[in-house]
Amino acid sequence: MKKGTSLVELSISLAVSALLLISMLKVFAVVNSFAFRIAKEAGDSLAIFRTLDMLERDLKLATGNFSCSVDFVSFDAVVDGKTRRIRYYVSKQRIMRRSGNSYNEVMEFGQSAFFTGEGDSVRLTIDGRELLFRVEGDFL
Repeated sequence: MKKGTSLVELSISLAVSALLLISMLKVFAVVNSFAFRIAKEAGDSLAIFRTLDMLERDLKLATGNFSCSVDFVSFDAVVDGKTRRIRYYVSKQRIMRRSGNSYNEVMEFGQSAFFTGEGDSVRLTIDGRELLFRVEGDFL
């Protein structure tokens, strides 16, 4: 008897190793795409929550002169002891905030964003997610 492995044994072990490697790579690809989707959703949710906080903070300072359209919401608010006009609006794929001569990007979105005035509330819809803000006072 000869010592060592035959060509058949070597071919079988190589085929089994290749199948194992392919299976491991497929599992890795699935886990990686799942992790990427979770990270993207978390980032999107964080941006929406930041937008919620900013708009809610400004609405708490609102004093009146409220107006709302599909692509903007604006109102007067007392900021640093001065009455200023604050406007949130949709510009291309971004929601922007304007106060005086200052322009800030609040967030970027993927598909669509729009405002809806509903009685004493403002609804902001971003990529199918809805944020509802109750407006204090009689602004609408």
